[in-house]
Amino acid sequence: MIDTIIFDFDGTLSSERDYIYGCFKFVEADIMKKFGINDAYEKLKILFNQSWKNIFNRLLVQENIKYTENDIKDLIMKYREAPPIVNLYEDTIPALQKIRGMGIKTAVITNGFYKIQREKIRKS
Repeated sequence: MIDTIIFDFDGTLSSERDYIYGCFKFVEADIMKKFGINDAYEKLKILFNQSWKNIFNRLLVQENIKYTENDIKDLIMKYREAPPIVNLYEDTIPALQKIRGMGIKTAVITNGFYKIQREKIRKS
């Protein structure tokens, strides 16, 4: 008999894509101010859908902008400071309630940055 079910938070209980897009929106003003890139939010979404690797580097290269390693570090830091936008999937709460109603314990695991993940789970 199953007595416990463990869920991964991002991508299983909530939309990680919505969270990432929210972070892009948060960083967009800084990108406009520092690099003069219009519509960075939409450009980041397109780049993300191609690959999540080196996304800020790729944006600046795409826009023919010279940058330093510190520029990238600053963008990553700003991205991580974004207030978490968490959208649980519509069936998350009913499913958890049903599982718990069956007497099965539940747990959540995550491999993200502690501070960010704690805040995302708190806001859920």
